[in-house]
Amino acid sequence: MALFISIIYIRYWHQANIAQWAPYNDIEFYKQVKRYPDNELALAAEKSIRRHLWYVSPVLVGLAFFDERLSNDIKLRMVEHLKNPFTGKECKRLGKDINLDKPFEEFISNKTHDFFEAVLHGTGKYSDFLQKHPEQWNNDETFQAALQCVKSIRVVNDTAERGIALAKRFTSAITKQEDQKQFLLRIVHHMTKEVPKKTKAEMKKDVFSS
Repeated sequence: MALFISIIYIRYWHQANIAQWAPYNDIEFYKQVKRYPDNELALAAEKSIRRHLWYVSPVLVGLAFFDERLSNDIKLRMVEHLKNPFTGKECKRLGKDINLDKPFEEFISNKTHDFFEAVLHGTGKYSDFLQKHPEQWNNDETFQAALQCVKSIRVVNDTAERGIALAKRFTSAITKQEDQKQFLLRIVHHMTKEVPKKTKAEMKKDVFSS
């Protein structure tokens, strides 16, 4: 396990919070796991990874257009694959029968247009930079606007796990009874609706003014 973590897993764990790297990393991670020499460990890891591939969807794979590590040749092929019809078999996620060993650009389809529409709020302007060569994208205002939006995306899985861990520590520090823990969480949920959110500066102002 120590060898697996140090040789393969640690790199992708550290890069997990970079949204635009996620699609390519997820596929490459899967491929490296399949090539791992310890077959028993590789099979167990592959099975686990496939349970977490729900976020490598035909829409979210559009994040990779902003991955600066991908070559211009790959990005040109990705643009070409935007013309391919969405078959529908992937649906909302990559299922267990999806071939994860195919070239990365083949995960792109016309369904990926939905990603650009969401990032650029339905303006349709993303076609401006997609008509240019990838080496010119960084000089395109629309691309830069979309890139800033992508960079601001928080990787939800890590944030959600931290939130769950924090909630567990909070409730467990007060009571060990499950019904009381649920009661505490309902109280917190109620108070977040009743009490308006304030910045630190606003809270300090309220304290000192009183």
